[in-house]
Parts: sequence; C-alpha cells; structure tokens
Amino acid sequence: MINGREEQANWHKTLGQLVTALGSDLFYRQLLETIHSRVPVDYPQIWLYHREQRPSALYYDLPPGDEPNQIDRYIAGSYRLDPFYLTAFEAGEPGVYRLTEIAAQRFEQSDYYKSYYALLKATDEIVFIADINPDSSLQVCLMRGDTAGRFTDRELEFLRLAEPVITPLLRQHLKLSPPPPAAPPGMEKSVERAFGLFGQSMLTGRERDVLGLILQGYNSRVAAERLGISAETLRRHRKNIYRKLDISSQNELFSLFLSSLHCLDHTPNVDPLFTYMNMQADS
Repeated sequence: MINGREEQANWHKTLGQLVTALGSDLFYRQLLETIHSRVPVDYPQIWLYHREQRPSALYYDLPPGDEPNQIDRYIAGSYRLDPFYLTAFEAGEPGVYRLTEIAAQRFEQSDYYKSYYALLKATDEIVFIADINPDSSLQVCLMRGDTAGRFTDRELEFLRLAEPVITPLLRQHLKLSPPPPAAPPGMEKSVERAFGLFGQSMLTGRERDVLGLILQGYNSRVAAERLGISAETLRRHRKNIYRKLDISSQNELFSLFLSSLHCLDHTPNVDPLFTYMNMQADS
C-alpha cells in the first residue's frame, strides 16, 4: 500500500517528467498520465477554443469508434451549447469546474444533453479552464464513463490544488509548440459548406437566414436583432421551418443537421438535407 509520502514523491516525479515534456508532442499525453496517476479518468480530452471559430481537439484518448460522436459532432456545432465553453467566454473565470456546478438544473432536458452529451455515456466531468488571451481558452476535460462512478469531493479538491501548477504549464507549452490546425482536416470546410447548403431545397432565403442563426446557438432575441426583424417575425419563421422539416424542437433540428453532414461526401454540391431524407426514405 502506498503511503502519503510515497504518493507525494510519485506526484513530484511525474511533474518533473511533465516539465521535461514542455514543447514536445508528448506533453499532453504526459499531462493526462500525470493527472490519471492521482485521479482516474476514462475519456480525457484537451481542447483549444477561439472566439467565433470552431475548436481544435489537441489531444484525446477514446475507445475505438467513439471519435465521430465525441469529437466530430462536437466540432460540427455541439460545442456552442457546452456549459464549459459558455463559462469560458461568457460567464466565468479560469479554474477547475465540475459539470454539475455550471450546467442548468435540468441538464438532462437541455438541447446539449439530448443532441450530444447523452451519446457519450458519461456520468461526470471536471474541466480545467485556462485563459490564453481574451479570445482564447484552453480546456483539459476529464470525463468518467457511466460505469466508473462520479468523481469524489477529495478528487475534485486535489485537482483544484493542482490547478496553480497545471495552468502555467499549459500556457508555457502553447508558447513553445506550433499552433494547431483550427479543425480536423476537411472538417471546417465540410461544415461551412453544409451551413451554406442545408435546407436550400426546402426553405426560403429568409428561413435559411433564421435557420443558420438557430444552428449557431443564438436565442430568439439575439437572432432577431442580427436579422433586423421582430422576435415575433422570427418565431413565425422558426415555426415554418419546423413544419417544413417535420420537427418540433431545436434539439431535433440540431440532430438533423449533424446527421446530414456525411451526405456531403456523396453529393458535395447538393443540399445535404435533401440527400439525407432521400436516403432515409429508401432505407
């Protein structure tokens, strides 16, 4: 059995290895191994966010086959509804946060949970949020699967005690390492093309303007202001969109958009919604 002194010695040893890895391709793996030595994690991920841009996945360690749900869907748009993303840019301070501390009280009823988080089979999440500059945030996401149990209060306390060491190392590594691509190869271009084509075959021009803002996560008031129309007019357009697409909520709209993305591989210049619905009808 490891006593407290041995545990502390091992922690300092792994920290030394982490410092040595600064600026190298091994840093993020070493960082997560360092954390895992004290706090077991199932689905570790490291994300770099830039305001008004899609995030970059700097590192992740996931079970085979989980990348489409956990990474691709997130980059395609789910990140806009992520409580940790919103905390970083809208309502919070740098630090270590537990999902239950910042998520809506009825998290399992939220669009983010229904369209994305439920697919992850996660039971708990703790995230380091490190400010890089006013428009950039680096986050170390520590998830536990639904069979592993929640993080204990002691584990959360340890991570908060480690934050004054971890955050400066993260910032220093970014200074020493080359900037990452904004998204996986082809993803940014694919999503932008999908935004431009999605709903083209079924909606009017103004409805597609409204649709684009809804998909980007804007609420009705802000979307109406951006389009220079009243909130009531926007609600009428949204009602027409839902009727034409045979859906009843933003969650269904978001899921429909994400499900149709792969159709661009088959018909790159055609409304992916049109192709997707035809594929569904033929199946």
